[in-house]
Amino acid sequence: MEKTIRIRRKKGDKNYLTNSELYPALMRAKKLNRITPELGKMFLILVNRYSEHPWFCGYSIGWLQEMKQEALLALVKGALKFNPDYAIAHDKQPNPFAYCTTITYRAFKASRDRDKKFTNLEEEMPPGLF
Repeated sequence: MEKTIRIRRKKGDKNYLTNSELYPALMRAKKLNRITPELGKMFLILVNRYSEHPWFCGYSIGWLQEMKQEALLALVKGALKFNPDYAIAHDKQPNPFAYCTTITYRAFKASRDRDKKFTNLEEEMPPGLF
């Protein structure tokens, strides 16, 4: 089995996303009430980086692509629901990065669980039926 080498990315890399970059982009999109191209690129960076997590290293490219697509769809649906006033009211800093990462995590997990359920169902079927 080949060992893959992971490259550690740092702030300032083009494939690195910070809360200080995401917050203003999300607020602009919220003000316009639509996802801007800049925010869309940030979502792509977030999802691509999240898919490199060791939890997903054993999945095929097809499954990873499906998980990424579902995560992007979930981000587009839910990102504009981010409410910075809620965090401020609870004496916390607004953290859209954590919000978007949680959406991505849950989308990846839902996709994985659905595929697992389908695979288990497929294995339980009598041979030749499916």
